[in-house]
Amino acid sequence: MRGRCRRSVLTALFFPVIHPDKTKHARAPEAFDLLKKAESELADEKQREEVDAVVTQARMLVFKTHSLPLSTEDSDPRVRALVPPFKAQLRAQAKELLIDEEVRRRKAIKMNLANEGLEAKKKEDEMTAKKRKAEDDKVWEETREQRVGSWRSFANTKKKKQKTKPVLLG
Repeated sequence: MRGRCRRSVLTALFFPVIHPDKTKHARAPEAFDLLKKAESELADEKQREEVDAVVTQARMLVFKTHSLPLSTEDSDPRVRALVPPFKAQLRAQAKELLIDEEVRRRKAIKMNLANEGLEAKKKEDEMTAKKRKAEDDKVWEETREQRVGSWRSFANTKKKKQKTKPVLLG
């Protein structure tokens, strides 16, 4: 029920404001696509838990930078007295954490693709080497008669040396 309410609130509040058919702004389609993407991500429980964990981590980091206890409430006067405001700091910290996580994820994907590329190249090199060896073996077998024939003709034309008895000096 809570998810439906959130979704209906998002739909009711933001979709009419940035819907490309309702707004003439040039970037309305981009904003609408981003809002749809955010709604779909928040609708997924797993992704919602990940985002909540990032926000919690950002909250802890903001509190640590201001030496506030982690159990401090948002209504605490020390939190309300922060400059820039706590919510702005929390938003900035969460954004930074999400960006860092996305960078790590993209690097991991890039490394996986690079590793897959290396594996594919190794397999391709192995296949090329096998083909080359098969071709060399085929050529070797095809030229066998020529090699054997030339050896036989060489062996038949060569005169054998006669053994001579060693001469004893003495």
